[in-house]
This record gives sequence, C-alpha cells and structure tokens, in this order.
Amino acid sequence: MTGTIGPCLDRIIALEEGLTITTPGPYTVTKVYRSFLDPQYALPGPRCFQNEWTFLPVDPARRMALREIGYAVRLQFIAAEAIADSQQAILIAEAFWEATLEAFCQDQSLDHTCTSALLRGAEPTLGIVTRANKSYIGFEAFLDINKRNLYLWR
Repeated sequence: MTGTIGPCLDRIIALEEGLTITTPGPYTVTKVYRSFLDPQYALPGPRCFQNEWTFLPVDPARRMALREIGYAVRLQFIAAEAIADSQQAILIAEAFWEATLEAFCQDQSLDHTCTSALLRGAEPTLGIVTRANKSYIGFEAFLDINKRNLYLWR
C-alpha cells in the first residue's frame, strides 16, 4: 500500500459502477466520472457519479515510524433533473444513497488499497445540485481515507 490515491479511486469507481437499486426501479448507475465535470456544462444523463479528492495534511507529531496519509474524496451522485414533481428523483437518490452506504460499509479498506475508508454525508446530504442553469436532485458525501505505511521519516 503506497501513499497514492490512484488505487483507492479505482476501487471507489468500481464500487460506484456496480451499484443497483430495485425500488424504485430497477436502476443502475449510468456513468462514473473520475473527476468533476466542468459545471458550465449540463450532465449527459441521470444516475451518474462525479468524484474529486483533497489531500489531508499529516500531523508531524504523529509521524514516528508510521507514515500516515489522508484523503477526503467527495462523491456526488446525480439522480435526475429536478422538475415540478421531483418525488421520483428523490426516491431514486435516497435508494442510491442506501446502496452507496452499504457498499462502502462492506469494503472499508477499498479492497486493501487503504487502511480505512469512512463514508460521511455532506451538509445537506440529499439536495439540489445546479449545473449549467439546470437543477438536479442528488446526494453528496465524503469518503475519508487513511493510509498508513511503515516508513522511516528523515
């Protein structure tokens, strides 16, 4: 396990691509983007994920013989365009949130690419996302990733 984010993102994308719901539905994820798309452009379709990450600084006092690296990966799921009656989109977003939560709870090491990965909702978790003057129903969450390696700090 190295300190790079790449293998973690590969596993996150694989988990997102494999999500399905049966009620309401059945529905699958139609597309997963490794990074966020330019917000001036509308999304090409419903039921897609976008991901972006932030490197978290390491506390020098905790270095000792372990190299500890952290990342916060922002996951954004777009269920559907928000229209006058958005109840169906809300139900889809809620069901995919539950499926996402279950998938990441079942794989807290992201297939052994990290020490731990903890999913937490953004504030608000489910809500309206605006892109290119269009509103979408979806959810946003953060996956806090911790990676520890034996390493001799110099």
